[in-house]
Amino acid sequence: NQKAANMTDEKWKLLDRKTIGTIRQWLDECVFHLVYAETSTKSLWQKLHDLYERKTAGNKAFLIRQLVNLKLREAKPVSEHLNE
Repeated sequence: NQKAANMTDEKWKLLDRKTIGTIRQWLDECVFHLVYAETSTKSLWQKLHDLYERKTAGNKAFLIRQLVNLKLREAKPVSEHLNE
């Protein structure tokens, strides 16, 4: 998250915008709307981290219960189903 000493501010901003674009192109629409307002790679990555990284035992137990009880609904696209 630090600019190289030999890199100009303009080049750094361009690289940051390209990186944001690359990350966003791989996000599902269900996730994209949660992070579209982020304007830097660092803030975008932090938002994704906050959304998906859960470290407490309670959260792990909750996620395991969700996984065990996971059932695909016929009328729902798989991408939406996986994002739940």
